[in-house]
Amino acid sequence: MKFKVWFLLFIVVSVNGQDVVDTTGSVLNAQNVDSLESTSIIPNIPIAPDTLQAVQTQAVETQVQSAETQAIETQTRTAEAQTVFQLKTITKIQRKNTIVGATVKDIDNDKKNEIILITRRSVEVARFVNKTLQTVSEFKTPSGVSLVSIDVADINENGAYEFYISAVNATFEIYQSMILEYNKGQFSVVKKRCGYQFRVLNEPDGSSTLLGQKYSSNGVQKGDVFVLGLNGGELVEKNKIDISDRAVHTFTSPCDHSDNSSVYAMSAPDGLIELIDKQSGSKIAESAEKFGGSPFAIKLPAHTMSNPAMSTLPIRNVSSDVNNDGVDELVCVKNHDSFRSIMASTSLYKQAHFEVLSFDRNEGFVESIWKSGVYSGFIIDIAAGDINGNGKNNVIVIKLDNVGNNMFKKAKTEIIVFE
Repeated sequence: MKFKVWFLLFIVVSVNGQDVVDTTGSVLNAQNVDSLESTSIIPNIPIAPDTLQAVQTQAVETQVQSAETQAIETQTRTAEAQTVFQLKTITKIQRKNTIVGATVKDIDNDKKNEIILITRRSVEVARFVNKTLQTVSEFKTPSGVSLVSIDVADINENGAYEFYISAVNATFEIYQSMILEYNKGQFSVVKKRCGYQFRVLNEPDGSSTLLGQKYSSNGVQKGDVFVLGLNGGELVEKNKIDISDRAVHTFTSPCDHSDNSSVYAMSAPDGLIELIDKQSGSKIAESAEKFGGSPFAIKLPAHTMSNPAMSTLPIRNVSSDVNNDGVDELVCVKNHDSFRSIMASTSLYKQAHFEVLSFDRNEGFVESIWKSGVYSGFIIDIAAGDINGNGKNNVIVIKLDNVGNNMFKKAKTEIIVFE
């Protein structure tokens, strides 16, 4: 909300022993108040210093009051939203294997969503039944590849879904992503050794857009981002996304379903969540708080044992209409480390939480409407979608605990499902 403050200025001066009063009703701000001495309403008549100081003080006080009012309104709006909307834990599932990524999709077209999970070395399709996960099928990846994240879409529109798996080599130095096709419960390899990190965005019309970010020796965020197509077994670069210094891993595309509009949402290098207009590329809004914190990192060419050069593969953000208001919310992770450095590349995180953020592109704000409790360990990935078939979108949190120097080999996995 914006405020305009009008002052009716009465300036009383003495001319040849008589009082002269000006009642012009001028609009004052800090700038034109400061310039009154040089551009007086009545030329060549000086304004008393105490009168000028009083007007200046009142203008400054008005600006401060306006800012304070806006801050109070934002806090009130956030408090009201948090009172209305609440996520509740419906189950916690323990896993012996270390899960590092998840996504939700109806991949067999039975109108029921599956959960697709990945470890460092495998892909699993599961169904949520009686608050547990039942495995449907599995795929073991080739040796020498370490999986990072997974997205699902039918980009080539052949009726079978592709699994776009972002991956690195075993030494975490280069991208070795892959594409699988899932058809009638069976996996087949479409393409190996892809030099991109993938991200699939859901569009308002129900279609999907595949983004790919190329490797850059200067760091994860420095690679060019392209809209990709899939022609046979080959990836095709359709057009370049004119957004620089951002990691495609953090991209999502929240939609306003009332008018089928959408924006880009992503993490800035400093950890703030940004909303970017898809047409102009201009920033619409950003969050007040920082999010992220990832243990995933690749070694850059300058890396040595004595002087490590690393670049973080950041935690993903997701968007989904989790409160059923017709507009997608953002679900963002905040992992806490002992140094309080959100974007550090060599941290082991001991605590974590996540938040649901609401946004208004017209008003230009992003605000938290719900915050989880603080968990031990860290959140490695997050997904959203209706997995129990009741028409409500769930939030699925993948949390790792008891992580030591061996990082992922013996970590305990807890899958927390919210509704």
